[in-house]
Amino acid sequence: PILKVSPLEGTYLLWVNFKALGLKEPALSQFLIEKCDLFIDAGIKFGEAGDGFGRINLATPQAVLKEAYLRLEKGIKENLKLNNS
Repeated sequence: PILKVSPLEGTYLLWVNFKALGLKEPALSQFLIEKCDLFIDAGIKFGEAGDGFGRINLATPQAVLKEAYLRLEKGIKENLKLNNS
């Protein structure tokens, strides 16, 4: 519930607002890769306003998306101590 997503606009790319994690690039990408075992397009690649955001491709099997979600959830809970939020 701490991460926010932008409404989809006829695309399969989901924009996620990770700012509640308190990480800016490159720390955000490092956290996602090292602690969550996920590689997500960093929003900053698309301009300064994208810092703190990530882009997830939804055009993948549901099982892959579920695994990614579980890795993200685990990484946040274990490494950022947000499990009581």
